[in-house]
Amino acid sequence: GDDDASLSMLARFKIGGYFALWYILNVVYNILNKKYLNVISAPLTVGSLQFLVGSLYCIILWTTKLRAPPILTPSGKTAVNKVGFYHMAGQELSMMSLNAGAVSFTHIVKALEPFFSAMVSGVIFGKWMNPVVYATLIPVVGGVAYACLKERAFSWLAFYTAMGSNLAFALRAVVSKSALDASGGELGENLTSVNLFGIVTC
Repeated sequence: GDDDASLSMLARFKIGGYFALWYILNVVYNILNKKYLNVISAPLTVGSLQFLVGSLYCIILWTTKLRAPPILTPSGKTAVNKVGFYHMAGQELSMMSLNAGAVSFTHIVKALEPFFSAMVSGVIFGKWMNPVVYATLIPVVGGVAYACLKERAFSWLAFYTAMGSNLAFALRAVVSKSALDASGGELGENLTSVNLFGIVTC
């Protein structure tokens, strides 16, 4: 009993640590992107270069067999193409938002991504979550709305592109989860979550 409780608590701390690390790295990533865009005001070019670097990294891992390369079936390629399109759109729109406004403003609007994921899952794919999940998102939506109203550096372009990025990434999350859930050989081999992310980056 005590051992199980300790393991459960340790697992919760571990997950919480991952969330904290993800958030910190995301903030650093956005700040660095803004610095690059202050030097080169070409968001689509900067975003594309990031895809290029990610592609080279994944290709090296696959060609050297450090990671088992994915082998896709025709239906797998179709599914991955959809994920890749949403991934590309979300990334490029994020870069456009950062270029058009302050980092803090884009970060505030991007906080709505979980709300978009929950709504896309229900409205478009018919997979509704527990009402409690939606209730917990109400303070997030309210907080973002309030922060936007108080934002001195408000930019409609930054707002619209950040919202578009939220929608694209929400679609990516839902479609990629569906692809992974159906990847028992139907979509191909070695289609892990890491390899899927590598494919859509390429």
